[in-house]
Amino acid sequence: MNFDEKWNQRIAFQCSCCFTNYTMHEYFALHSVWVNGDERYGKTTACGKCGKLFHNGKWQIQSFKDIFVIYTTHLEMPQCSPNFFEDITDSQYFWETMVQNIQNGQWLGFQSRYNNQKDAIDGHWLAYDKLEDMILNPKKYPMGIIEMFSNAMEAAISQKKLYSQETKQKST
Repeated sequence: MNFDEKWNQRIAFQCSCCFTNYTMHEYFALHSVWVNGDERYGKTTACGKCGKLFHNGKWQIQSFKDIFVIYTTHLEMPQCSPNFFEDITDSQYFWETMVQNIQNGQWLGFQSRYNNQKDAIDGHWLAYDKLEDMILNPKKYPMGIIEMFSNAMEAAISQKKLYSQETKQKST
């Protein structure tokens, strides 16, 4: 199977109410409505099984502790794995936990993703219980998305340089 076929057959959306999976083609074939009944806001799609509008009232948990909010949500679209080493076309990471300082609006570097609701709930409460330790010892916990992306880009650049050097050596 080539990349285009795999991309079109992957799970592209998941309803956050009934957890029905849709490929991109299936999602585009679903009924859509104007957001708030107004053309200016664009359209949203309704789940073909339960009728819930996507991106409206997503499954979530919010817990407040001191000046922080721990936020775990169902993303409705699969995201890359927390370590960036999984093929996005195989991704089943629909849940994510993040922590925000509500006084200054800054997000902590912590982020965790999960491929099922049970792990998301467990991860949420683990983050809640370990919040102080996460702040004092952030290296013990999953990296933030920006740091992970930067590290992934640095690794890709290093691999490209290494490949270029090996190619040059083989050709001489």
